[in-house]
Amino acid sequence: SLLRLLSYYMKENGLVLWYPIFMEAFKTLNVTGESDALLRQVNPHISLESISDEDVEPIVTGADDPSNLDRGLIVLLLKKHNLVVVNHLLAGMMDKNLKLDSVTILTIIEVNCAHYKRDDALLAFQYSIKMDIEQKCTATYTTLIGVHFAAGSANKALKTYKYMQRTGKHPSLGTYNVLLSGLEISGRLSEAESYRKEKKNLQNDGRSDETVSMDEKICDILFAGDMVS
Repeated sequence: SLLRLLSYYMKENGLVLWYPIFMEAFKTLNVTGESDALLRQVNPHISLESISDEDVEPIVTGADDPSNLDRGLIVLLLKKHNLVVVNHLLAGMMDKNLKLDSVTILTIIEVNCAHYKRDDALLAFQYSIKMDIEQKCTATYTTLIGVHFAAGSANKALKTYKYMQRTGKHPSLGTYNVLLSGLEISGRLSEAESYRKEKKNLQNDGRSDETVSMDEKICDILFAGDMVS
């Protein structure tokens, strides 16, 4: 489980949890009926005697759903800016095929992007693809475009791009980078030149940071090569 991964990580790295996160983990173990021995072992600074009955009130929303409990713990770690722990847990969850919901994954990607952690944002995005978590965003479509180009299917790549536009998703600089690279490798230079002009128009349209959607920012960080503001 996610809690077991967290406990082992803390033990291996000699770390302890802040009280609010400890309590969330403690309540999760109580709800799921798992042993809290390892959690208490790696957090000797918190004694069970110091925990009041009010602290251990059951989690009311989806308490019988382990995925809800995992989500609550991840969100709490994100609020405390424990990105190193979150990203380590995500890597462990990927190895063990433990699934999070799409909203939580998108939040992890957004927070990593906001802290300019491109590799960790990419890890979370790859996790969503591996676990078949639906993410109908610019980055997902851009990935599919790249996959089609890599498979030698330039026509399918362009169809995916046009479909993305029909759904109302806007291409980002990262999307254009993938398009240009794929078209040039495919020898379709005239089409590449057309999209290069579109990319240049996007760069010169004077959009402020506030008008660029988080969806597009994520795609740029994942595919543009350089960090964007």
